[in-house]
Amino acid sequence: MKKMKALLFIAAMAWASSTVNAQNGFYLSPSVGIGATNVKQNYTYNDPTGNSITRSSLINYNAKIGIGYKYKNWRIQTGLQYLQTGYELNNLLFSSDFDPAQPVTTGTGTYQIRYKHLGIPLQVGYVIQPQKKFSLVPFVGLLTTYNIDAKSNIEMGNAITNTSWSRKDFDNRYNRMSVWGTAALYGQFNLNNNISLFAGPSMQYMISNFDKSPGIGSHTSRQRNYSINIDFGINIGL
Repeated sequence: MKKMKALLFIAAMAWASSTVNAQNGFYLSPSVGIGATNVKQNYTYNDPTGNSITRSSLINYNAKIGIGYKYKNWRIQTGLQYLQTGYELNNLLFSSDFDPAQPVTTGTGTYQIRYKHLGIPLQVGYVIQPQKKFSLVPFVGLLTTYNIDAKSNIEMGNAITNTSWSRKDFDNRYNRMSVWGTAALYGQFNLNNNISLFAGPSMQYMISNFDKSPGIGSHTSRQRNYSINIDFGINIGL
């Protein structure tokens, strides 16, 4: 009887040890996302005639190659992330005369601008209900980016004018480095102890000011880009 109890105790300890080892360790986490992007600014747009110009969101994409460490229910991960942001101005009035007092309207159109960012994320997550095949994993963290460049276009009817911003023009208007706050909530399905699939919403919001132009009067121009995406990815244990 004592031998049986000893064997059961050893088996239980071995199972517990294997469970801990399966939960802990490094993993790779590549993912892609698609969603919407816009910006928050402290000023509004109006043309010389008083016409109100509206701002709307654009479709954006992001991709991330993450590496993380899992300890029981906790997750901490970093890596490399590529992100696009931007916005669109609508209801623009174009004229053939640049005199604001006597504009000659030729039509209405839109203006789009897109930015590219490359950054290093640092996120902390916690697994809820890890004993089941399906679990929820909320993440919060920071993202530090190098802002690569900008491209814009003006569309009026069938005419489209594309512009790639020069390095000088970009540096005159925008900051090269930005800090973002990030959050995500992923649903995770565990295929086995080493591989899991995940998907869910994520958000990146620029904490630092992107726009470094002087603004109007004593007011400094402020622009903070943000994006809301649906991400899809896979975790692979190492």
